[in-house]
Amino acid sequence: MNNYFIGHTGASSGPTHSRRWLPLAELNCISLLRREGLDGTLLRPGRPAPPAGGGPARFFISTSPLDVWQCPSPEIPGGFLKACRNLASKGELYVTGYHGTLLPELTLEKTGARAVITGEPEEAVLRICRGEPLGGVP
Repeated sequence: MNNYFIGHTGASSGPTHSRRWLPLAELNCISLLRREGLDGTLLRPGRPAPPAGGGPARFFISTSPLDVWQCPSPEIPGGFLKACRNLASKGELYVTGYHGTLLPELTLEKTGARAVITGEPEEAVLRICRGEPLGGVP
């Protein structure tokens, strides 16, 4: 299965930071997968679409850039929800980020995701991509 990661790389616009953030959690996940011979590809946030004809797809998307964790808003952006529903119609969708950690049931309901990964995602992503049953992934 093809594993696609969509992280936020856009500039932050809050009073605390005004800089670009690399999608480190997503890059860490891809590195762990590749170390085990599994597929992992980073997609651009503005264009979260996999290459055509790529076979079965699994998507991991984060609700927020790193700096927003410092002062989170409980509102899930409408554009994010639309992107999630679109991805869920094309394959398995898993949501990470602070919304899922703080509001897992609401995030699961609003996004159409198969599961919400709370906290740091790397270990859970690796286990999901290995094919472990979701019920056994903490």
